[in-house]
Amino acid sequence: MTEDGFSFDAAYHVASYEDIVKRCICLFKYEGKIRLSKVLGSVMAEYAARNTGCFGPIDMIVPVPLHPVKLRERQFNQSELMAEHLAGRLDKKLEKNWLKRIKYTAPQTGLSREQRLRNLKGAFLVRKEARFADKSVLLVDDVMTTGATLHECAKTIKSAGAKKVLAYTLACGN
Repeated sequence: MTEDGFSFDAAYHVASYEDIVKRCICLFKYEGKIRLSKVLGSVMAEYAARNTGCFGPIDMIVPVPLHPVKLRERQFNQSELMAEHLAGRLDKKLEKNWLKRIKYTAPQTGLSREQRLRNLKGAFLVRKEARFADKSVLLVDDVMTTGATLHECAKTIKSAGAKKVLAYTLACGN
């Protein structure tokens, strides 16, 4: 656990969640502009490719999963689409089915960090076929606000034996 209480070992992001970045993410996620996944994923991939020394060796990329109900509503997982571009550019294995969201949670918007952590407790599960033991994982999401989602995912992945989990998001902020 990091000094600030997170289960991930470090967190990286490309930009602040404001202005054009915020607008692009909102268009992508909430207005179904799926074509933006290529642009946003490519931005993440380019940043990661230029800064691979920060990450160190990575065995696999894992996107933050959506609950099946949310996936049916949205019809795509934005983190998975961006992670596909990232995995292709970095030539890393994408494990999009090893981590599963099993608890439907209320939207995180407007919740404090403590409320978000409570809301997400036990929300994720590692599937039986997953092989995280002694692996270094790059955990991908679109935005990190308080870090609660990434914390809970990393905690779940580490409970399956991962030696390192790095959080990587397109944006960070409120």
